[in-house]
Amino acid sequence: MKSALIGSLAVSLAGNVALFALLRPTHSGQPANREENLTAPRTANAADPTAAAAVETAAARPTASPAGTAPDTARRPMRWRNGASDDALRSLADDLRAAGFPPRAIFLAVNSVFEDASRASSPLFQAPYWQNTSLELQKAEFAHQQQRREVLDDILGPDISPAVRLTAEDRQRRFGNLSDEKINAITRFGNDYSELHQNVNSEVMERPSSQESYKTYEERQKLLQQEFAADLATVLTPAEIEAYEMRTSQSAYRTSSRVRDIAISEAEYTALYQQEKNFEAAYPSIASGTTTAQTYAERQVAYAATNEQARATLGDERFFSYLSAKDSNYRDVTRLSSQFPQVTAQSAYAVTQLQVEAQQLIASLQKERPSGEQIVTRYAELNARLEALIGRDAATAIRKTNTGRYFIGPTGSATSPVPARK
Repeated sequence: MKSALIGSLAVSLAGNVALFALLRPTHSGQPANREENLTAPRTANAADPTAAAAVETAAARPTASPAGTAPDTARRPMRWRNGASDDALRSLADDLRAAGFPPRAIFLAVNSVFEDASRASSPLFQAPYWQNTSLELQKAEFAHQQQRREVLDDILGPDISPAVRLTAEDRQRRFGNLSDEKINAITRFGNDYSELHQNVNSEVMERPSSQESYKTYEERQKLLQQEFAADLATVLTPAEIEAYEMRTSQSAYRTSSRVRDIAISEAEYTALYQQEKNFEAAYPSIASGTTTAQTYAERQVAYAATNEQARATLGDERFFSYLSAKDSNYRDVTRLSSQFPQVTAQSAYAVTQLQVEAQQLIASLQKERPSGEQIVTRYAELNARLEALIGRDAATAIRKTNTGRYFIGPTGSATSPVPARK
């Protein structure tokens, strides 16, 4: 879709170039002769396109003004260059610049041709569609993209910087009111750290999977994030960093994905984002293989507290829509509402809160080691509360879902605990 849009812009731009050449005034104020502007000079050899192009380019250059007269400052006419080589695109950029086109228009025109040429030489494009996920292919594609980005930067020149290439919408969404200089610096940092992240990913994928290797991966990724944050602090103020992270961080991505179908204000988004950011800072990961039933239960208690904060921010109606986008356990329960009318948004939320208590129960039983009779009693009490919320039939259905695994034991009974999933 992106390529088609850029291609359409390029075609439109080419049409504008031709129209500009056709209607460009002569020194007498009359439109220039169409044949002079749109065809090569008669002296050029039509059979030699290289020579014709050279003559054409030379003819298009402004001539020196006679002595004692003002210089001719009119912009020179140009022709669209059909070549896709790096040199041809460099010449095209120079011609568009000399003809007075704005930097972003030059970028769109050059990039439309550049992307097509880069795609044709892409390792991913050349690979069979059923073999496009191998580690070696991904590494080759990443290296190709890095190299082509450097080439494009060289073709366009320093005046067509990353900030200039952004649409107004992308710029506002990603960078807010940051200056061109700061956007360019952040983009350079991002490119550098993207390469480093790719190297870490490749190294981990090449090793046998283990808890130790994943722990090493997490530590190295965390170190890269800290280094990137330190680099950001060299160009942005603390307030600018906060505003940038509110647009681009993982916390921002998760929050915005949950509210995309909900009408909220900027203040409400900011509150939800801060709640998510605080939670992730306190409980950054549970996937390293070292999580115990106790630490997992503690995390779920904090998660439930974050949900209550969101509820206070949004009110019940919008909160339940937000929770449906956020919480798979809540969605498990609400799916039963068509079969069991008593399963409402409110009661489904109460079930997820009760699930947190079930996780705490598992952690406490593993720590306390009570008698079998005590275990049966405590689980019977927990399941009685579940049935009181949504009825026995709905409770039975819940226990068959992923959410309900915390209410039953390994024998399938609702009176014995199930080990916490790590």
